[in-house]
Amino acid sequence: MDELDRKIISFLKEDASTPLTKIARQLGVPEPTVYFRANRLKREGAIRYTITLSGDSGEKLRAAVLTPKNFLLSEMTKRLPERIGEALAGEPDVVFAAGTDDNKIFVVWRGSAFDPSRIDGVQRVEEKTLKTYKLQ
Repeated sequence: MDELDRKIISFLKEDASTPLTKIARQLGVPEPTVYFRANRLKREGAIRYTITLSGDSGEKLRAAVLTPKNFLLSEMTKRLPERIGEALAGEPDVVFAAGTDDNKIFVVWRGSAFDPSRIDGVQRVEEKTLKTYKLQ
């Protein structure tokens, strides 16, 4: 692990939802460099995520795995999951969103007003049941 790896980890420790594009801009390095290093750090176990949800007891939470459109077709669409993540970060009902190691997006939201299929770039929404979670 070198200094750049430690800086990437530092950004993610501060806010795990920080888009890798923003980290790359802040560090002044190419986006692919940050993307590949972050993925390597996840594979090696240096980066792990813990989800803590908080809200009113009885609050209805929903979750889904989002598949980006045409992900493998071009270099331009390789950044599509990050753009979808950035759009999710601006949604008031979204309480958590994270990229997965297979370039999909896991999202958790409150209530029924939010519809993840309306996010530009989303091809498929596979809704999941949250079987166990704790609201604090």
